[in-house]
Amino acid sequence: SVLAWACRNDDIAEVAALGRRPTGVRHGKVRETPLDLSGDFDLDAVRGYDALVHLAYCVEEPHDKRRAYQVNVAATRRLLNQARDVGIGQLVLTSSANALGVAACGTGRQHAENSYPAGDQDDGHYYFQHKALLEHLAHEYWADGDGKTTLTVMRPCYVVGEHFDNSGLQTMLAKSVVYPTPSRSFYQFLWDSDLVDAYARVITHGIGGLFNVAPSDE
Repeated sequence: SVLAWACRNDDIAEVAALGRRPTGVRHGKVRETPLDLSGDFDLDAVRGYDALVHLAYCVEEPHDKRRAYQVNVAATRRLLNQARDVGIGQLVLTSSANALGVAACGTGRQHAENSYPAGDQDDGHYYFQHKALLEHLAHEYWADGDGKTTLTVMRPCYVVGEHFDNSGLQTMLAKSVVYPTPSRSFYQFLWDSDLVDAYARVITHGIGGLFNVAPSDE
């Protein structure tokens, strides 16, 4: 995980873990502070930090769509504003290849890096829509921001590995899977340690921008 990488990195003196629940990690560098994105919050606990990596999103289909919007979209807007106000050097947001929309999903067609997120019009797939809206916020920041906080957006494909578990992975690992049209479906899988390596690279070198994170199509 990103937290484990930060603990191993000798160049990082302190790690603040912000979240609703304790991480369970016991390390001299780690300082934990409660933070709930579904309500009012501030970033005073990480004032002046070199980097903030945002990984907390509603991924599974929720019953309360308004709360999911608050966590995935409204809280992202607040993070963008507050990161600059408290002097964060770099903010790293996590998007998804799903931001490109359902039409691009599972087709095998390649999309250029400048393909604007199309999932924002898709009311039927909240996760696609929220990730697209996140990228809209990022583009607004790059266009109108003062550059005091470097903004990086990572756009990974389907992540698998020891630290990831969701209903999609559980379905794929089931003994039997009902799949209507497997011949026209395409997946890209990314190992979680490779994703952590990508985060480490952009943080270590302070690189801003939008990055697809996926294996080569072979």
